[in-house]
Formats: sequence, C-alpha cells, structure tokens
Amino acid sequence: MRGFEIDGHKALGFDTGLTARAFAQSKFAQFVTEPGLIVRPTEAPPRRIELWNASGTREVTGVGAAASGGPTMVIWGPPVEGERLDALLDALLYDNQPPDKILTAVSLWIQAVLALGEGTPWENIPLWPSAAIIAQATEGRPPSVFFAPPALGRRGVTPNDEWYVHPDLEGGAAAAFTAAALLYRIFAGTPPFSAANTSVLHEDMRDGNFLPPRLAVPGLDSRLAALIHAALSPPAAAGRRLPPSAAWANSWAFCRQTGKPFPRLRWLSRPRKRISCRWKKKKPNS
Repeated sequence: MRGFEIDGHKALGFDTGLTARAFAQSKFAQFVTEPGLIVRPTEAPPRRIELWNASGTREVTGVGAAASGGPTMVIWGPPVEGERLDALLDALLYDNQPPDKILTAVSLWIQAVLALGEGTPWENIPLWPSAAIIAQATEGRPPSVFFAPPALGRRGVTPNDEWYVHPDLEGGAAAAFTAAALLYRIFAGTPPFSAANTSVLHEDMRDGNFLPPRLAVPGLDSRLAALIHAALSPPAAAGRRLPPSAAWANSWAFCRQTGKPFPRLRWLSRPRKRISCRWKKKKPNS
C-alpha cells in the first residue's frame, strides 16, 4: 500500500504482485469492489466514517514482485493523506523521531477502532500496522485514520506485522491486544513478542510469554502498564479492553523524561529472550 501516480494524478495503490494474465485468472479481481474505511475520530456522525472505493486497476512497471520480474497489476483509488502506522513505528525507533508523534498516531488508531467497533463487523477492520494510514490534524483538517480493504491489506502484510496481531483472538479482544503490543513497543523499544519463527511467535502469544511492562519500562504509569499487561496476557479475553483516554496523560510526560530514542530503556529489552526461555523451562507440563 503506497502512493502512485496514475495518468498524472496522485493515487493510493495496492500492488497485487500478479501479472495481468495471473490477475485475470485469479479470483483476486473480486476484491476491487471491497471498500476501505476512513475514520475521523474527532468528528460527529455521519461525517465520522466514510468509504474508500477503488477506482480501477492498472498494470505498472517497476513496483511489483511478479515471478517474471515484469509489470504487475495495481488496484488504485483516491489518494489518502498521512503516513503508514508501521512506518511511523520504524521512524521512532530507527530515525530518533520524537515519541509524541507516534503516541498521537496510536491514540488516533485506538479511537478509530473504537468508533468502528460500534457498528462495523470486526472482520472488516484490518489490524495490521501496515494496513493503516494516520493523518494527524492540521489547520482546517481534522485527524483521520484510513483502514485498507481487508483483502488488500492482508496482501501487503509484512513479517513485522505479525508481532502485533494475535493468531486466535477476534473482535475487541484482538484490537486490544494489537493496541497493547503497539504501546509496548513504543515504551520498551522492542515488541512484546518477536520470535523469528512464526509458530514460536504464536505459541508465545498464546502462552503470554513476555516481560511484564512494569519490568520492561520502570516508571510507566501503573494504570497504563496494567492495561497493557492485561491485554497481552492469556486467557481472559473477556477482560481485554482498549486503553481509555485518561490513561494517556502520563505517557507523554514519561516519553519526554526518557528522551527521544529511549536510550536507557533498551538495555532492559536485551535479556528479554533469555528471561522468556527461563520461564518456559519452569512452566509445568500439562
């Protein structure tokens, strides 16, 4: 999911990675009509949520991953302002960007998910960070969150997206887990679950095998730490909930105190895998 130029105009495009022939033979064409969602959390209904619809398909050279190495089919539609959530996360950790920007982005993402959860089927809300574009407020424009059409968003999932999405949870519990995993990474400088092997990663998520936020991030607001811990822990999915607005107050102050790149927190995340392994060995056989 990225910006393209179609006939001299800006557009948002989803590269299918398929040649024109493979695209025609596949069932992927049916997803052209699947809409995305643009949510303006600060707006009142009915302006709060609107649909994003693809305008068509186009064969584009030099962007795809077709086996032949040639042009691939791109599903494109109106441009969307903002930055992808996964890119904002990477900018914080690798480019020493101020934490306020990503905290605001995740806050908007949570508000948007809450707004959608009131009347949108959960299966229509992709939770992968690479499937969300965050546009923060500017003069004359309210903030907005774009959620890619589920099938197209799934097509663009990156390996790092797997760190934030639980393999089994659904609905609000899944959204709370993703929100908690995003916040954990912002504050601790590392995801709560990051095994390279997918099966091990999913096993760790199911077992709740992670370093508790109160140990990974000393000084974090106790209410927010408790919410993050509860959302990441099994198996009481019914108790999972998204962090309320009141829990954000200490977050910005905490980030300002620790500094932009979180230098004095990262050492805490280094022994995390070793601690996790030790916990696994002590876990009784069932």
